[in-house]
Amino acid sequence: MGVIARCSLAVGTLTTDEAKHLQCWLRDHSGCTGAIDGLLGPESWKAFQRTLAAHWGYTGPIDGIAGPETLAAIKRAAEGWTYC
Repeated sequence: MGVIARCSLAVGTLTTDEAKHLQCWLRDHSGCTGAIDGLLGPESWKAFQRTLAAHWGYTGPIDGIAGPETLAAIKRAAEGWTYC
């Protein structure tokens, strides 16, 4: 996942290509089995939530819904990437 994708994710806007890169990263690192199509669906979000739980203090459900707890953990993660 590139720097632009990290920055874009922090503000909630990913291009299709950035979302595909994120999905590839999630497939390789978080066991995401969904399609690499640039659309962040429930499987992508579940994998992302697992990563956030493991590394960024996410304590919400692994439900595939990008709710307030997920978004707060994404913000913490983005702030942890100081080169963003």
